[in-house]
Amino acid sequence: TIHYRFLREKHFIPAGEVAGQQRELIRIFMDNSLKYLAHPGFPGNFVRRKVLEIKEKKSWPGDQVQKILEDLRGPGWEAGD
Repeated sequence: TIHYRFLREKHFIPAGEVAGQQRELIRIFMDNSLKYLAHPGFPGNFVRRKVLEIKEKKSWPGDQVQKILEDLRGPGWEAGD
């Protein structure tokens, strides 16, 4: 199992507009991403792309590469899984 998180934030939203902004972000996601993520080839292509990104950035600090790998593995992963 691989976990992926994408964080999109909006800063300085007036308190009375938070719910509307949340609905808008969800609508944008549903309109633009759901079909893409649901495609049967998406998981394999996504993992291959992330592996290539890591290989291309060998000059990254080791802790940053480790953080990416931990995020992809998700909670509960142990060596050998």
